[in-house]
Amino acid sequence: MNYQPTPDEARRALQDVENRRQQTVAAGASSTWWWIVGGILTAGLGILFDLKPGIADGWGIQIGLLLAMVVALVRRSRWSGRRTGTRLAGNVGRQLGFGMILLVVTVVLFVAFYWFDIPHLSAVLGIVGGLFVILAGPWWERRTLQRNARR
Repeated sequence: MNYQPTPDEARRALQDVENRRQQTVAAGASSTWWWIVGGILTAGLGILFDLKPGIADGWGIQIGLLLAMVVALVRRSRWSGRRTGTRLAGNVGRQLGFGMILLVVTVVLFVAFYWFDIPHLSAVLGIVGGLFVILAGPWWERRTLQRNARR
């Protein structure tokens, strides 16, 4: 009893698998509003630090970190509207290495920018970072989800 599907049946089965894969990617994606609000908060925090530089001396940095932690926790909860969560890919070491390289480059850039004493630097970095979150965030998440769905 060896059943050989017709080419049309095989094509429909493969198309159905691809449709399910795309549904999985769409179910794991965040709402566009998360990216917009995150970008606005990033830009707003940079502008706030530029307009009120004394706020960063006291509790400003801790408030910014607390805000980032709350946003990260809410994004991973049911309150975010996500129906599924993403898994870490199989090669965690490679991802950790890439993250460490990105961290070192970011710290070096911040020290270099601080050293050159560029006016309104925190506002510029906040606005550029906010636009980056708004524009690149959804693309990066979709790319990551599609790559993980192919595995």
